[in-house]
Amino acid sequence: MNRETDAGWVDFILSKMGLMLFAVFILIAVAGIYPSFSERREAIALENLASGVASKITEVAKSSISGNPYNLTMADSAGRNYTLEISSGYVTAKDAQRRAAVGLVVKIYPLPVNRTLGDEKSLRGHLTSKYGGDGTKNGTIDLSSRENVRALFDALAKEASASPYTVNQSRPLTIEKMEINYEDGEPDTYVIVYQ
Repeated sequence: MNRETDAGWVDFILSKMGLMLFAVFILIAVAGIYPSFSERREAIALENLASGVASKITEVAKSSISGNPYNLTMADSAGRNYTLEISSGYVTAKDAQRRAAVGLVVKIYPLPVNRTLGDEKSLRGHLTSKYGGDGTKNGTIDLSSRENVRALFDALAKEASASPYTVNQSRPLTIEKMEINYEDGEPDTYVIVYQ
């Protein structure tokens, strides 16, 4: 063989090796990028979930209608392994690796599970037994008890801040704007959350 033919083969082999190395680098880059897209997609899903619940809470709080509960179903949870927690100031969605927290623009009062104040009806029953009225327009509470009722709601908020309410995803989450009426006619308004 002559020198020109040998040089042609060397160039051919080097260019093929260069193309193969380039293809390997491209495959490595694509394989490294895909997991980061997948992780980001999961993080966005958690952020959307927390933001969606926070938006519904704000919507109910800004509504002019009290005593009309909104039932939020967790349809988005199908096939996902995450936890949704609600405190008096935040909605947090988290899984094993990620956490997304959204601040609430209103203060809410998650009612504790497995206690006598577990829903709106039991809360009103408690108010009746303790203060002689359930806080509805027909069952007003004496004005002298206003600070005690506020202290009750503050205690609920404090408890929810220390130990956030964990949402049972198989049941709807009830968000309700609740008015507590006093004999002076000026109600206190609270947004309660329960299941």
